[in-house]
Amino acid sequence: MASFHGSSFSHKLMRWLVPWFMLAAFAANLILAFKRKFYGMILVLHALFYIMAAAGPALAGISSVFKVPYFFVSANRAIAVAWIKYIKGERFVTWTPSER
Repeated sequence: MASFHGSSFSHKLMRWLVPWFMLAAFAANLILAFKRKFYGMILVLHALFYIMAAAGPALAGISSVFKVPYFFVSANRAIAVAWIKYIKGERFVTWTPSER
């Protein structure tokens, strides 16, 4: 059974907040990119990561390099969608596992 005290709770909370940290990091990177050339280069790398994530489903069979960004972004997108549904008040009372 998971414990909700100490570092366990902190770790879970941080994991649930990653999508919002990702948005904040990208927004900060956009702002900073126009102030210094270094941040412009970082923005290019940042955007390249998201382009790789978007290309992941199509190119995962060609190279596994696209799998990590794709799964990372997909997992965090799912967390963000769950947050939005929770804030809107959408609740799922029952859960039925998929048939295998």
